[in-house]
Amino acid sequence: MVNVSLASQRARSFLAPSCALYPFDVASFSGPWWESLASRFPVLARRGDWALVENRLAKGLIRLRELRPAGWNSASDWSQTLSDAHLDDFLALKADMPWDVARLKWTPAHRNAKALARLRADGFDWIETPGKTLYNVDLSGGFEHYLRQLNAKARYNLKSKVKKAETLAPELVMFDPQRDFDAFFEQFICHHQRYWTAKTGNSYLSNPHEQAFLRQWALALRQRGQLRLWGLKMAGETANLSMAIDCGHHLYWPLVINTGLFPEYFPGIVALYYYLAASADEGFQTFHMGSGDYFYKNQLATLREAQRQLWIANPRSPLGSSILLGLKAREALGRRKR
Repeated sequence: MVNVSLASQRARSFLAPSCALYPFDVASFSGPWWESLASRFPVLARRGDWALVENRLAKGLIRLRELRPAGWNSASDWSQTLSDAHLDDFLALKADMPWDVARLKWTPAHRNAKALARLRADGFDWIETPGKTLYNVDLSGGFEHYLRQLNAKARYNLKSKVKKAETLAPELVMFDPQRDFDAFFEQFICHHQRYWTAKTGNSYLSNPHEQAFLRQWALALRQRGQLRLWGLKMAGETANLSMAIDCGHHLYWPLVINTGLFPEYFPGIVALYYYLAASADEGFQTFHMGSGDYFYKNQLATLREAQRQLWIANPRSPLGSSILLGLKAREALGRRKR
């Protein structure tokens, strides 16, 4: 690993790998998901990236068969796409297996009007409902320009925390994805389990299947040259660990954990300050923090994307049609109230 202070960080040129805008859509994600995690869920069948999942509702009395993109549980913070290939697989399903509804998430930038028209032409009804908000940081003008985009209160709070932490000599740590891979994830999983078990009583990384998926996904990203492993040291001790995904001009930040040290110095906020500065220094245009209505995301994001959830009903399924009718009625009621 390499330790660097923010002052000594220098810009580096890099050859960005080609990939979809959202990391969910790269092949490196769905393969490890099917291998490590699919067995944990009631998957009845699959085609391409689609999984047919059985959900039991009303104390098991209602059987809902739902089509979801592979990895929906692990990609909850990211939007999905309905590409031509995805749509071809979906349309082929109608003759292969019974199902009730299908759904995925996207943002207006990824809304595929052509795909929706094809669905209509094939006799499918659909509706879009509000989803989560994705919080992003605009780094296109550099780090100092980003700081100037923040409101005065947010900028003051951020700089105050960073200034306070300077007494602990914070250092940005860039782990080598080849040499430090095993050591990094051993630390990350250990700290994740300790933190979330104490906070909520459970860490999803206590499950061996989740651990296997994380390692396999990270290995696949490493092979594509997309894996970034970071840390922040304070007073020579690791205070924060983080994994990011290099998608050309976009950097995605799906995993982060505090180690529990120096909580009074806000290690998570200070680490994010250093991560953003280093990302801008490397030429990334956008830093994607994902969803989650956390205070720090509201304070530090300069771009927001509103997700929409696309629901598609099987016209041959009374249950699917009734679900869509209920969603449409709720949306109409909401519009009247506004």
